[in-house]
Amino acid sequence: MAQVQLRGGPGGPPPQVVARVQRDRLFRSLAAVSAEQGYAGTTVAHVLQRARISRRTFYSLFSDKEDCFLWAYREAMDDAFAEVRDGCEQDVEAFDRIRSGARILAERCRAEPAIASLCAVEVLGAGPAGQAARAESTNRFIELLQPLLRELGYDKASITIQTRALVGIINEAIYDRLSRKDVESLPDLVDEMITAQLRPSRV
Repeated sequence: MAQVQLRGGPGGPPPQVVARVQRDRLFRSLAAVSAEQGYAGTTVAHVLQRARISRRTFYSLFSDKEDCFLWAYREAMDDAFAEVRDGCEQDVEAFDRIRSGARILAERCRAEPAIASLCAVEVLGAGPAGQAARAESTNRFIELLQPLLRELGYDKASITIQTRALVGIINEAIYDRLSRKDVESLPDLVDEMITAQLRPSRV
């Protein structure tokens, strides 16, 4: 996002632009703090101190920490899903589309590990609402991949199980590397795991 000077008065940006910039600052602050201290250890005060935003402004945008966290999670996952979907829609065979989409996701994790940690690690500690948001995101990726596995020859009886298994191994690899703060080789690892998981269908 382009930097916007948040000044008041007639010459300042429209209120919706100010709110968007403030939300973005809170988003990145929350990701950084939760990556360092975990969801449970993160407080609104921590986030505001890093974002340099007032408590009054925070509560004009969000009701509490959970509300801010869930908004940040959905924003990040919407962006990730859009990029993965584009990778899965290339004009190549289904196996390569799956690999492309998964590699895009892994590259995002490597490029922005704090945001990735918010989505893959800290969401697990965000209570029932976090679990529900994570399940919703997981199902979106499953639905995206099911037609591609169908193209690879999986039958109707096994496709749901196989797709969940595929999404599961990708999630596990991302979670493991983020937890150990070792994401440099994550794209290659995900690529290898997908190849191993899908190879039987290609023989």
